[in-house]
Amino acid sequence: MSVIAESEESTVKYKRLQFVEMLEMIGRIADCKYTENDLDRVPLVTKMEWVLDDVLALVDIKRKDVNIVVDEESESDDEY
Repeated sequence: MSVIAESEESTVKYKRLQFVEMLEMIGRIADCKYTENDLDRVPLVTKMEWVLDDVLALVDIKRKDVNIVVDEESESDDEY
């Protein structure tokens, strides 16, 4: 990511990885790593989870699974 106000401390900013850059890097790695024909139908989110599992295993940390709950349409929605 570019540094807007370059100064003497800009060299420090260039050596730090921003959080959004790390997320983009994980997404790009997942997209490149799992490009085989049978894995093309796997969602990118799942591929990113696999990459995170590999990366976090290097520091002996396990990823917490995300519970996705889809809310059904409530009865009060018809009133609007």
